[in-house]
Amino acid sequence: MEQLSIFNIIPEVEKKVFLDIYGISFYDSHRKRLRLQTLDWPEVPKNLKIGCRLKYLTQFPEGTIYKLDARLVRNKRGYVYLSAISKHSILPSIEFFKHNQSIINDIKKAYGRS
Repeated sequence: MEQLSIFNIIPEVEKKVFLDIYGISFYDSHRKRLRLQTLDWPEVPKNLKIGCRLKYLTQFPEGTIYKLDARLVRNKRGYVYLSAISKHSILPSIEFFKHNQSIINDIKKAYGRS
């Protein structure tokens, strides 16, 4: 948790809101479902979990990059994570269109679809 010391110097943290951050979906074998975590980006620490609705993540394959706004949350156990603010509009990032498209194409090839 030492990485969280960066929160002391980032102005957005005072408001506890991060705008336009990027998260990548990954399969969490412990929870047996897709989840989101932050990318290595100057504004936020890498691999910080992002809470959002599962139904939006399952529309696209693992490894898809999303752009979203999130709020910093600390639960009762002291665990710090981000929670998507607009939970109903989580979509793949246009800025990473080529990356996201290549993931979809690779999956289509693997299953023999064009």
